[in-house]
Amino acid sequence: MCFQEGSTDLNQSRRLLAKVNSLLLLLLLMVVACNQASTGPSPTPSEVSGSLLTPLGLGPPGPTIPSPNGSWIAELVAGSLAFFTADGRRVATYSPGSADPLLAQFRWLADSSAVMAWPLTNSVRPASVSLIDSHGRRTAFNISASSAAPSLSGRWIAASHISENGVISGIDVVRRTGGSVSTFGPCTRFLGWRGDQVICLNNATLYSIDPQAGNRTALPTRGLEDLIPPMDGPVSSPDGTVVMLTENNVTYLALTPSGLRSLPSDLVYSPLGFIWTGPHEAIGLAATSRVEYLDVESGAITRMSPAVVDGSLQAVSGTWVAWMSTSSVHLSDLNTGRDLDLNVRGTAYALASNRFLLRGDTSLYLVQAP
Repeated sequence: MCFQEGSTDLNQSRRLLAKVNSLLLLLLLMVVACNQASTGPSPTPSEVSGSLLTPLGLGPPGPTIPSPNGSWIAELVAGSLAFFTADGRRVATYSPGSADPLLAQFRWLADSSAVMAWPLTNSVRPASVSLIDSHGRRTAFNISASSAAPSLSGRWIAASHISENGVISGIDVVRRTGGSVSTFGPCTRFLGWRGDQVICLNNATLYSIDPQAGNRTALPTRGLEDLIPPMDGPVSSPDGTVVMLTENNVTYLALTPSGLRSLPSDLVYSPLGFIWTGPHEAIGLAATSRVEYLDVESGAITRMSPAVVDGSLQAVSGTWVAWMSTSSVHLSDLNTGRDLDLNVRGTAYALASNRFLLRGDTSLYLVQAP
């Protein structure tokens, strides 16, 4: 009898001990899970104000700019140029040789096949420009980097001819594949390209230069002596019919097939350049801070977007515009006016399908708008 009672107590004790051990094991697992959750990396991409920011494993220690078609990213680091895919995978690098100067600036060609890059110079004559493709191959040109711009087809590159003492005395034109440089006079200012025709100015006379035929034609439209390209260089419409100009970087004008046309004075355009949304349609900001669509060939405002921008326009992708306020980059839907604050200070560049590359002060992100 005593043995049976002791056996019952022993079994109860064993069952109680098993329950305690199970509870301890459960508590231990909970503690481990909490520690893993608190010390593990934060998930990416992370949602920020309704949009997705995916950090990229790139600098940005230097200028980092995507190609116009969004396929490539070029990054300038310590005078060398690296090329990446849109998701940050390195595909090529150009490093100057011992006899070549370090690169300081670059700009993508419209067809996204290469960049124009150039070093700094202490001379009154600007440094020469080079073409570097996405495979890291370089073609050097003996033309001024300060005004160099490719034709719409990409077959030619032109720039103001600048002498060793800094005097502009003609227009230099060279084939994209390299070779000898042809200099055309009497122009003293390179304004841009209309398709594959150079547009230039001498006093108030506008000229068109055909580099293939090697001839120059005075345009019937009278120009203005203070006509210059926009601050970021010669700009033409995507269809090649309109050349954007300014009067001393203050008033925008459009050189169209029908003449020189002033754009509406209440529009304020991006300091990074003209933002095209169609063959000859662009967006700008009205005095009301609303985004307006403008046909630069006719000068007509085609429609008003509900988007309100309290800052400067940076880029457009799909139905979204990226703009910089005093403190951070925003995305605004051009169709609905919906605004998203990304809470990152920086510069946005357009990629395809409502996507942007955002270069912050310390990080680089891919941004997918909703």
